[in-house]
Order: sequence, then C-alpha cells, then structure tokens
Amino acid sequence: MFLFQFGWARPVPVEPRYYKNPKKGMALCGLAGPAVNLMMGIHSYSVYCMFVWFASHNEVFVLIPLIGSMPDQMFIFVAQTMGLIGYYNILLAIFNLLPIPPFDGSRLMYAFLPDRYYFGVMKHERTIMFVVLALLWIGVLDILFDAVFTAVSFVVESAVIGGLDVILSLLSGV
Repeated sequence: MFLFQFGWARPVPVEPRYYKNPKKGMALCGLAGPAVNLMMGIHSYSVYCMFVWFASHNEVFVLIPLIGSMPDQMFIFVAQTMGLIGYYNILLAIFNLLPIPPFDGSRLMYAFLPDRYYFGVMKHERTIMFVVLALLWIGVLDILFDAVFTAVSFVVESAVIGGLDVILSLLSGV
C-alpha cells in the first residue's frame, strides 16, 4: 500500500440523483462492498478448509500435482494466508454492515428510515462514529464479530469438508 499508493479504503463518490429510486439505489450500492468482502472471505476460507482437509488425507494429498509437490512450509504458509484473508474479509463485511454512519450498513438503514429520522441521524454522524470507535477499542463489538464469524466459518467448513468427503467416498467406491 505504501509502495504503490493503492489499497487505501478511500470512499467512492456516489450521486443518488442518478438512481430512479435514490433510497433503493443507495441501499444496493451500500451492499456492494460488504457483498464483495463476504464473497472473498468465503472463497478464501473455503481454500483454507480444503488445505486443512488435504493435510489430514495424505492418500489424496499426494495425488494432486500442485498441492502434493508443495514443500511443507509453503503448504502451511499458503493455508494460513488463505485462512487470514478469509477471516479479515468476513470481519470487514460484518463491520461494514453495521447500521451506523458512515458505514455501508447505514445506507441500508436509510432505505427503511423515514426522512425526518434520517436528518436527525445525520446531525449526529460524527458523535456516532466516535462512539463506535470507542466500542471497538474497548472490545464490546468483538462479541458480535466472533459470533458471526463462528457461524459463517461453521457453514463454510461443513460445506467444504462434507463435499470433499463425499467426493472421496465416490472416488474410492469406483
């Protein structure tokens, strides 16, 4: 990020007046970032789960050319990296879906909020942001993040490992 000056989370300007329905358009626009984070997180965590599964199934592990010929240290590094990428992307999706300005979740909230409340929330946007940062700093939001990550990771692990077990049983039955 320092070398190429790329990757800083700069806000992208969005002009609501170009949407036929500005509230709906802004809500969908607000969903885009967290949806991408969630997809990247699920994909990366799925690859991590595959690596963990391959590590426990040596008979299959050696049959796959790219993974089977990988040195142990590289295998561990790639697996851990994919696990961390998945973890942080899922956390970013959760964090950005908080219905607090200026996060993307606030755009979703505004779609359902009457105008008179919308302007009231906007007046206190700075104060709300400082409160959220304080809650993050003292760890109150960790409970929410851990609970959602645990649920998402359980679903991903169950699907990936269950799917690989089914494929192995089908292949071994041939």
